[in-house]
Amino acid sequence: MSLGARTDKLNKYNINLLEEVDHILNSHEKVKHKFKIASITSKWRGWVIPFHFGKQQVFGDNFLLVGDAAGLANAYYKEGVGTGMMSGILAVKTIKEAIRINDFLSKTLNKHQKNLKSEFGKLLKFIYFTLRLMRFKQIFYRIVSLFKKRVERKSEKMIIKRSY
Repeated sequence: MSLGARTDKLNKYNINLLEEVDHILNSHEKVKHKFKIASITSKWRGWVIPFHFGKQQVFGDNFLLVGDAAGLANAYYKEGVGTGMMSGILAVKTIKEAIRINDFLSKTLNKHQKNLKSEFGKLLKFIYFTLRLMRFKQIFYRIVSLFKKRVERKSEKMIIKRSY
């Protein structure tokens, strides 16, 4: 089971996620019956999912950032394996060029940031937008219903394009 929230909101509203999980498992009508005889087998763990792409530089003299370090986690799905792997592939392209010209300074490595923005910029902006929009459930559901068929038509092409 996972439960996530923005740290700033947890602090602002004094929310304890452990208490929230416990409350959901013990009292939510759609969930509590599934955990009636369950027991905790280990201590709860938590971590930050960094979805801050575009707010920091992902290159510098002699370094490139990829995956979570570059803020490429997908906050909507709470994962970053796909974006992390692809950012590694893009980093290799930049590194190959740096090796070819024997220049590892930021003026050469800045191509990595441009490649990441080209590959993930629209996706990550869309995710950020939809997460903000989800606060207004009725509007969000209406927009989803309007675009559902369009996304379904395009999904096969998107999957093929993103299959490496």
